[in-house]
Amino acid sequence: MKPVKVAAALAIGILAWTVPSSVYANVSASTYGGHTEEYDGWKGIAVFDDNCDNNDVYSDFKRDIGTPQVWRVSGGCGEFESTGITGNLVQRFNHCTDDAGPNTCSSTKYR
Repeated sequence: MKPVKVAAALAIGILAWTVPSSVYANVSASTYGGHTEEYDGWKGIAVFDDNCDNNDVYSDFKRDIGTPQVWRVSGGCGEFESTGITGNLVQRFNHCTDDAGPNTCSSTKYR
């Protein structure tokens, strides 16, 4: 009976290595006010305001080429999606909520 369990575990392990990466969830960073996700293989980011509480949410992000940028969702609920660019991928991003006092920000996610 043990050889069958070992063979099954080995087969599952091999399958996990062969599943396309598109099956896995996008990398995401979040705070209590919303979240930011990379999409399409790090070609862009999408910033979501999840709480609809009139606190702005935003993401600081940097592409391989160019200066850091900020995408902001203001005034309540919504989503803002950056342009997907094939030759200039997102290198890093975080997610922040513009709340009373210092802004609350997630840790930075890297490609």
